[in-house]
Amino acid sequence: MELRIRFRDQRRVVQTAGDRPTPANEVEVQLTTSGIPRRRFLELSGGVALAPALLNGLGAPASASAETMSGPPGVGQDVPPAWTCDLTRRWLHVEPRVAMPGLVAAWPCDEGSGYAFRDVTGNGHTLYVIGSRWNTSDSGLISSFRRQGRRGGGVHLDGTRWLQAQHTPALDAGGALTVSVWVRPAELPEAEVSLLALPGQWSVGLTAAGAIRWTVVGTDGNPRTAQSPDQAVVAGRWAHVAATANAHSGRLIVFVHGSRVRVVDVPAFTPAGTGDDLMVGEGLVGDVDEPALFDRALGAVAVEQLYLVGVPQLYTQTRETIDAKRSEWTRFKGSEPIPHPVDTDTVFSARFDGSAVSDQGAEPVRGTASFRPGRFGAALAGSDDGIGYASPLAGSDGTFEAWYVPTGGNRGGELFRAAGAHGWLSLSLVADRWRADLGTGEVTTHTVTGPAQRLVTSTLEHVAVAWGDSGGDRLLTLHLNGVDVASVRIGSADTRFDRSITIGGTAGCVVDDVHISDRARGWGEVCPRGHASTDAAGLDLRDGFGRPDGTIPLWWRPGGSEPLWTQATRDWEDVAATQDDPHRHRALYCPADATLHTVFHPDMYGVASSIEAGLAFGVVADGWAGVFVQATEPTGALSGYAFTINPGTDELRLARYADGEIAEHKTLDYDFEFRPEATYTLTLTSAGDGVLRGFVDGHNLISMRTGDQPLTRGHAGLLAHGVATYFDDVHFTALTPAAAESREIQARVLTFGDRVAYDDLSAQPFRWHKRHGLVPWRYQTKNPEPPGLLVGAYTDDPPRPIPAAFWRSGDSANSDLNQIDGRILYFMRGGGERGDWSYGGRIGVLDTTVDQFDGIHFNDRNRDISDLESGTFLQGNFDPHYPDLQDRFPRFNLNPALAVYAGDGRMLVFVHEMRPNDPDFSTRYRVIGYGYYDVRADDWIDHTCRHVPWSSMDPTDPDAQRTGILGGPEVVGLRDPDTDEYRIVLYYQSTNADGHQAMTTVGMVIDADGVPQLDPERPAVTSLTRTGTDANGRERATKAMYGFMVLFDNGIYYNDYCEGPQVPDWPTHFPLCAALDPYAGPWVRNEDTNHDDATYFRRGTEFEPDNAAIWQAAKFKHRGRYYTYYETIHAIENVDAPYQHYDHRHVGSRVGYATAMGT
Repeated sequence: MELRIRFRDQRRVVQTAGDRPTPANEVEVQLTTSGIPRRRFLELSGGVALAPALLNGLGAPASASAETMSGPPGVGQDVPPAWTCDLTRRWLHVEPRVAMPGLVAAWPCDEGSGYAFRDVTGNGHTLYVIGSRWNTSDSGLISSFRRQGRRGGGVHLDGTRWLQAQHTPALDAGGALTVSVWVRPAELPEAEVSLLALPGQWSVGLTAAGAIRWTVVGTDGNPRTAQSPDQAVVAGRWAHVAATANAHSGRLIVFVHGSRVRVVDVPAFTPAGTGDDLMVGEGLVGDVDEPALFDRALGAVAVEQLYLVGVPQLYTQTRETIDAKRSEWTRFKGSEPIPHPVDTDTVFSARFDGSAVSDQGAEPVRGTASFRPGRFGAALAGSDDGIGYASPLAGSDGTFEAWYVPTGGNRGGELFRAAGAHGWLSLSLVADRWRADLGTGEVTTHTVTGPAQRLVTSTLEHVAVAWGDSGGDRLLTLHLNGVDVASVRIGSADTRFDRSITIGGTAGCVVDDVHISDRARGWGEVCPRGHASTDAAGLDLRDGFGRPDGTIPLWWRPGGSEPLWTQATRDWEDVAATQDDPHRHRALYCPADATLHTVFHPDMYGVASSIEAGLAFGVVADGWAGVFVQATEPTGALSGYAFTINPGTDELRLARYADGEIAEHKTLDYDFEFRPEATYTLTLTSAGDGVLRGFVDGHNLISMRTGDQPLTRGHAGLLAHGVATYFDDVHFTALTPAAAESREIQARVLTFGDRVAYDDLSAQPFRWHKRHGLVPWRYQTKNPEPPGLLVGAYTDDPPRPIPAAFWRSGDSANSDLNQIDGRILYFMRGGGERGDWSYGGRIGVLDTTVDQFDGIHFNDRNRDISDLESGTFLQGNFDPHYPDLQDRFPRFNLNPALAVYAGDGRMLVFVHEMRPNDPDFSTRYRVIGYGYYDVRADDWIDHTCRHVPWSSMDPTDPDAQRTGILGGPEVVGLRDPDTDEYRIVLYYQSTNADGHQAMTTVGMVIDADGVPQLDPERPAVTSLTRTGTDANGRERATKAMYGFMVLFDNGIYYNDYCEGPQVPDWPTHFPLCAALDPYAGPWVRNEDTNHDDATYFRRGTEFEPDNAAIWQAAKFKHRGRYYTYYETIHAIENVDAPYQHYDHRHVGSRVGYATAMGT
C-alpha cells in the first residue's frame, strides 16, 4: 500500500526527493507501508508507527518530549515528530480513501458535521441532504439528521428529507452491480419507499409489509424484480440490505443480514444506460448508514463480509504540549472509542473481523467462532465454551481488556479465562456485575466485584482486568469503561497464566475487540479513545453524556468511595420541539455530595486551561455545584480550584481548596434567579495570567487573583454538594500559553488492512461549516429558496416563523446572540415596513428559552408593531439633515447590534448610528451609540440611543479621536478581579496614518452614569492589519477589514472578520484569528483562511445560497455546539452586479451551524 499524506504549508517551499520543488501550499510525503500489520500505527522514519500532522510549517520537528509513546513490537519507542501551531488549529481533519475492488462509491456518514457526506472512494460522488421543508417548519439544523448510525455516524430521515448525489456516468449500471445499505425504519411505510435508487436504472425499496423489493430496469424500459419475504426488515431494528444484479446471466439476488433471502433468474438483458441523480432514503422515516455501490455482482462471501465488517475504517489520536517550553505532553487521547492499538507490551490482539486469528497470527486451538456486526467492524458472538488459544502470557503480570456490546437475555457467564500450571483467572458477568476471580485448583483465593450496571443492548462498553505489580504493590484490579472500580491485594498468588486463554463464553455479549498485554496497566492506560469522525474531531476533550438512562459514564472516575453517577434524561425538554437527537436530552445526574474526575484530562492545569460544563437543576435547592481542577489523585481530598453556583441562594463562588477544605474564596451574587429546568453553562478558565475567571453562559461574572498560591496541576472534573445536578456538554481545553505558535501537536493514525489511503491528515482551523442544503446542480432557480432562511423581506410565501412586519432588512444578521438568565436573546437589526431598506433601521429583540432553542424559532416580542415611533425598539436619533424624507424615516440608521453584559441585569448594546451617504461630510457619518436592555424587564431602559463620547466622526470636532470608525464594533466584557467592575474591550475598523485598514482594540469602563468611557489601562492599540502590494509594487491597504465578530469558546477568543477589496465594499473572505487575552492577544491569524481554496466562507457563484454577500455574522456557542447567523444577498445575474441590482426579495438572515464531536 502507498500512503499519501498532504500537509498544508503556507510559508515556505519544501524541496522533496531530487530537489523537485513542491507548490508552497502543499507538501507531499509518500511512504511505502506494505506489510505493516493490522492495528499498528503507520510507520514513519523507522520510529514509532504514526502519521504526523504538519500544523503550519514553521520549521523542523521539535526535540524529544518528556513522554514517549509506545510503538509496535520491535519498533521501539522513538518520539514522534511534532510541529508548532496557533490557537485556531484545534480540529483534526482526515480524508480516508478506500480502495476496495469494484467499489464505485461508499458513504460511511462519519463526518460529524456538515450537510455533505463524503464518498470515501475519492471518486467525488458526494451526497447532500435535501429536504422539502427547509424553509417552513423544518429548521434544517444538523442535529436533526446527523445521528448515531450502525457503526459510527448515521443519518436520520423524517420522510421529508433524503440524500442525493449528482448523476455522473460513473454511477450508471454496467453489466453487473451490487448495492448495500443499513436501514432502521422508525415505522414501516404505508406505501413503498425508496432506500437506495438510481431512478431510471434500479431501486431498492421497502414495502409496507417490511419486504425488500429489488428492481433493475433494462433498455426496453421493463423492470426486473426480486422481492424478499415480508418482515425482512422490522421497525426499530437495524437491518443490512444488499442486492446484486448480473445482466449477463439474468440473476437478481436480495440479501438481508448477509444471507440470501431471494434469488430470481430472468432472461439476460441490457441495463438501462442513463439514470437520474442517486437518491438515498426518499420517503423513509428512520435511519440509514453506510450506503455503498459496486460495479460488479459480489458473491455471497463478499456480501457477508460487507455485512459483518463494512468498508475499512481509520482512527486517529492526538496529544499536545501544555507548557511554554513545549516539553510536557498530554497522553494520546480523543473523545470517541477506538480499537485497541498494538503497543510494545501487546502480546495478543484480535478484532474478529470474520476471522478468529489474532493480529499476532495465533489461531484458535478449540471452539468454533461465529461473528456478528460490531462497532469497529465484526465482533465475536458468545458461545457456550468460547474459543481457546495457547496462552501468549509468559510472566506473572498482565492486562486483559475488551470492547463488548450487551445482547440482552442471559446476563451471566464467563467472558475470559487464563490458566497456568497452578493458578487461573476468570472474568465473568454475574447478575449485571462484573467480577474477576483468582484461584488455584478448585479454590477461589481472591475476588474483585464491580458495581451493578445497567447494561443496555447495543451500547458499546469496555471491561478490563489487570493483575500484578501496580505502584510497588501486587493487585488484582477491575476496570469498567476506563475506571478502576475495585481492586484487592494478591500478594504472592500464582499469576503465571502461561498455558491457555479462553475468550467469548456465555457473558451475554458480543466481543468487539480484545487486547492482552504482559504488564498490569493502570487507570488512564486502558480503554483507548481517539477520533473516529473524519471531520471536526476536536483536539480537546469533550463528553456529551448521551448514553442510555441508568448507565454509568464512560471514562469518568468518582472521587474516593462516593456513589456512581448515572445518566438520566431531562424529561422537561421537548425532543420533538427541537428536532434534536434524543441523546442530547440526556445528562450525567448526581443526586448530591460527590465529585467526578476525568480519567483522561487533556492537560496538567498550571500554564493555561479551561473547563466548561452545562448544569441544570430539576429542583432549585441550597447547595453548590460546578467544575474544578485539582492537584491530587481522585482518591485524595480535593486540593485545587473550583467554580460553583448555588441555585438556592443565587450566588457564584470561586474557591481554592486545600485537603478538602476551602482555604480562600470569593462569593458574589448572581444578578438573576437560577431557574429549575434551565441549563447554565459554567466555565472556569486561567490563561496563565494569575487570574481565575468564572463565566456563566459566556459572561465573565466573577474573577479572583490566585495570589502567591501555585496553580494546581492534575485532574479536573465536576462536583455537587447539597443539590441534585444534571451535568452535560463537558469540554476541557489545554490552552496554548500566551505566546504565538507555542503549542505542539502530534497525531497518529490507526487502521486495519491494506485498503485505506489518506489524502489529508492535518490539524485545521476552527471552521463554521458552510451549509449546502441544496445540491449545486439545483442552484438554477431561487424557488424554492435556499435552506435555512431565518427571516426574509417582502415575502409571505412560504410563511415565516416570524412576521415580516418588522423584520425586513438585508442587514438582519448584523446582530448578536447572548445566553443569559436561562434564555437566548437575539438582538437583531431590522428596517421599516415601507421604503428604502437602508433608512430608519432599529434594534429589536427576539428570544427563546435555553432548552427550547433549535437555532431558528424565536419569540417575537415586537409582533404586530411596525410604527417607528414605538418605544419597543432601540432607535436612532432624529436626523435633521433629511427634512424632505417621508415622516416615517426621520431617524439615523442603526446598523449592527453587539451586546455585552454590564451587570445589574443589563445588556449594554453597541450600535453604529449612521447615514450611508451624508452630504455634509466627505465620509459616511458614523458614531458609536449604545443603549441598555433590561433583561429582567424585557425592555430597553428609557428607549434611548446615546453616543459614546469619544467616537464622533465630525471632522470639525477637535475631540474626534477615532476618525475612521467604519465597520461595526464588537465587544467583550471582563469583570475586574480587584474592583468587580465590568471592563469592556471594544474592536472596530480603523484606518492607520499610512492608510492601512486595521482592527483597533480599546478598553472602556462604565462610569457611575452608565456612560462607556475610555479605560486608561487599556488604550487604543492596532491589533490586526491587512496590507498588500498594489500594481506598482507599493505596500498599501489592498483589502478592507471590518465586521469583527468574537466568539468566546472555553478560554479562547476567536475573532472572525470580513475581508474584501476596498471597492466594491463586499467581503470576499472571512479570516479567523484567536487570542487568550481579548485585549492584549496575541491575535494569531491563521494564514490558511486567507486562501481562496481554504477559506471556510467566501463569495460563491451565481445562484448559490451564499453567492453574493455574507456580511457580519453573529457567532454563538450553545451547549457544546456552534451556530452562526449571517446575511446573504442574492444576485440577479452575477456576483459582481451593482448592489442595487441584487435580489432584495430574497435577502435575510440564514442560519449556519458547526459542531465538534457532535456533543
